[in-house]
Amino acid sequence: MTALCFQLSAIHAGGKRVQNLALASSAPENQKQLLKADAKLWGEKSNNLTLVGLCFAALGIFCLVVSYRKREPAWRLILIGLLAFYLLLQFVLV
Repeated sequence: MTALCFQLSAIHAGGKRVQNLALASSAPENQKQLLKADAKLWGEKSNNLTLVGLCFAALGIFCLVVSYRKREPAWRLILIGLLAFYLLLQFVLV
């Protein structure tokens, strides 16, 4: 669930980056540099959030495997569904 939240935040930050780049293309020269710098910050934030989300997803897969090997009574189908949804979010274009 945490990986999904981080990925959705990364998609939002990527959208802000694209929005600022679009505004910079039609902005006056004095605002262009500010918008491009802001877009770069949003891009870095998006990359960092994606990386953290990936780490949480990997941790979830690790816990799923450990739980399966210990034969713990758990609803693994929910975790598998969340991980599948996370995987599908990787293909969303901003």
